[in-house]
Amino acid sequence: MQEIGYGTNGITAILQDPGRAKVLIRATNVGTVVEQDNGTHNWFHIPLTTPTDMATIVGNNNITVFTIRLDSVHLSARVNENARISRLHIRDGTSLIFDRDVRYIDRNIEEYLSLPEAQRPRVYSGLAMSLFVEFLSGSPRGRFEIRSAQVRYRITGPGD
Repeated sequence: MQEIGYGTNGITAILQDPGRAKVLIRATNVGTVVEQDNGTHNWFHIPLTTPTDMATIVGNNNITVFTIRLDSVHLSARVNENARISRLHIRDGTSLIFDRDVRYIDRNIEEYLSLPEAQRPRVYSGLAMSLFVEFLSGSPRGRFEIRSAQVRYRITGPGD
């Protein structure tokens, strides 16, 4: 068994409805920063680097194919007192493979989500992390900053 990890800068975040953003900053030193009006929401999608097929030639041209499973994800972000992340999804292509209700508000987020051994899905397509952010009432305006997202995979082959 082997493990491999990949990181994605928050600058790659895709807003599902960019027209709702009142402030939108993309910079490599902060990632993506969004402020929206009170009472609005948005989904933020972060593409995660995904190996889907791995094979190696061993010995007399015998090909060994490896299985790739999602092991864990890490989110580095920040929400102020008037923004709340309430849902976290991981999709493999169009398939929802991880869904968690969360309640991140007014905090710096360094969240590691490790999947139990029995729940580590095999990866078939490109992965994306999606975050549902609600912009609450109050001053200052709700602000969400996504710095980065990381993913770790377990790679196994015959005999592992």
